[in-house]
Amino acid sequence: MLLAANDGDRLRSDFQVLLDDVRRAKPTEGSVEETALLTRLIEFSLSALRALGPSVPALFREGVDAGLLDVIKQEAATTEVERKLALRYIETAANTFGTLMEFFVRHGPPPMLEPEAISWLAQLDPAVLLDADDRVLFQFQLDFFAAMESLAAPLEELAFWAQRSLVTSRRVELIIRAQSVGLRGEIARLRSRYAWLAWDREEVEREFAPWPRRRSSP
Repeated sequence: MLLAANDGDRLRSDFQVLLDDVRRAKPTEGSVEETALLTRLIEFSLSALRALGPSVPALFREGVDAGLLDVIKQEAATTEVERKLALRYIETAANTFGTLMEFFVRHGPPPMLEPEAISWLAQLDPAVLLDADDRVLFQFQLDFFAAMESLAAPLEELAFWAQRSLVTSRRVELIIRAQSVGLRGEIARLRSRYAWLAWDREEVEREFAPWPRRRSSP
């Protein structure tokens, strides 16, 4: 189970039902069926935030870290080349998921999942919240969660979800990289703009002192 052990039983049950439906459906990317499952994941995320608060990313990270130990043990134990490769794909996706959760923990959850927005978002159709980047982020989570839940499944199913989670993890890495660059640029701009707030009186006087005038030749 990808939720940590201290999470609510109802949330754990709802999440398991969602993952079972995802694995059973294997939705085509961009399909109506996939949109419906992504919408359910958003609804679950909102429910989790209402119950657990902004600590949700850290709790998911804890659950995934525990599951990743099983992936590593299986990879070491198996002699099937295809299964070993699929497990390595999942490890790569797990690293991306960890980076994603760490990004949320450091910089706060995305605006649509901030606690103060939850009550307002709960009144909307979750499907309208799926812009291009959000869709990729939630696609990756569905693919990765399904892959983690397929560790004991036949090789064909494991390979299917491992490949999908690897592909969508690459897209997520591009989004994280772009947002990190944009965030660093915004922080630098704000620091430069408001740097004077930390100046003391002497520094202010020196900054605004008139330029020395060049003396004209006699």
